[in-house]
Amino acid sequence: MGLYHMGNYCLVHRLSEDSKLTRLKVLFKFKNDTDPEDLKTLDTLSSTLLGKVSGLVDMKTGPPLPATSARAKGFEYAAVATLEGAQFLDGFVKHPIHGD
Repeated sequence: MGLYHMGNYCLVHRLSEDSKLTRLKVLFKFKNDTDPEDLKTLDTLSSTLLGKVSGLVDMKTGPPLPATSARAKGFEYAAVATLEGAQFLDGFVKHPIHGD
């Protein structure tokens, strides 16, 4: 795919003090020549992680909402993963699908 990941803009946090659920948010920028079909592939790959990665309970991907796109600082896409706990983060990040 003709895109690149701005891996230095990543946030991990627990949903609340009483919750073990952990959320990982990653923002992306794309090369100018990125094919829209590549973005569809990215959505498909992201959705296939559910049930394949231990501890992953939800995965959402997509562009910023029109109301917030002016404040997106050039980021064009986000991936938000919800995990059962922080102990699952390493397995998620090291999953082979991240090499695709």
